Amino acid sequence: TIVREGDEIEAFFVTVQDGLMILTTLVGGYSAITLNGISDACEAGVPVNGEVKKEIKGGFEVSVGGVRCFCPFSHIDVKGGREGSVYLGRTFPFKVLEYGEEGKKIVLSRRVLLEQEKEAKVEKLKESLANGMDVTAEVKSIQKFGVFVDEGGVDGLIPMSEISWDRSVNAGDVLSIGQNITARIISLDWEKNRLALSLKAMQPDPWASAAEKYPVDSRVSGSIVRLLSFGAFVRLEPGIEGLIHISNLGAGRRINHPREVVEAGQWVDVYVL
Repeated sequence: TIVREGDEIEAFFVTVQDGLMILTTLVGGYSAITLNGISDACEAGVPVNGEVKKEIKGGFEVSVGGVRCFCPFSHIDVKGGREGSVYLGRTFPFKVLEYGEEGKKIVLSRRVLLEQEKEAKVEKLKESLANGMDVTAEVKSIQKFGVFVDEGGVDGLIPMSEISWDRSVNAGDVLSIGQNITARIISLDWEKNRLALSLKAMQPDPWASAAEKYPVDSRVSGSIVRLLSFGAFVRLEPGIEGLIHISNLGAGRRINHPREVVEAGQWVDVYVL
């Protein structure tokens, strides 16, 4: 077969000599050259390409140049892979974890290579990310305390307090799993490879104009959103809440708790003190 520069061909790893990977187009059988190549790949830590043939007990049968190898379920993907149909018939790079019994026992791992790839991405991101930077991330999980996102292989958390200036907003109402969002980095923790992000920082700060909209001695209206022992919080607009201290709730009489005179959801007229 005549090949030219730029042609794409299928080849299999044989060995490493003087820092170069030696490949072969020989396919089939349990040829000594293929077995030796897998053995050398195991010693050198060099990946081999293998086709996932079928699901067997405990994992998958993988063919590397015609040689039957084994990949455990826990090593086919980062989180393991019990859905065999996702991998069957596909070719992936694998790391040779074990080569024994003269080639009769060959154990492979795809997960190790994926984890190494992720670590390399993290190291690269460390050089480019900084506090205050806006990044694009994918929503992975929505929890009561916040939203987990993935930013190029690095886990990020948007705390509930950073979803919106409006504290009544539910994360599940504005975000969905798989959605790509733009958020601002507010802290970096490379020991845990985790970012803290904010959607709120991408929105206009309602407090920037609060002094003009709600001057002292003005009369305004709002809805009571929370009752605490020391007073009631009134929502004037998304992101803007004011406190009516308990001493200003009793109309001159002493009360023990705000619930004696107001309730959550009630609309009230108030003065800005």
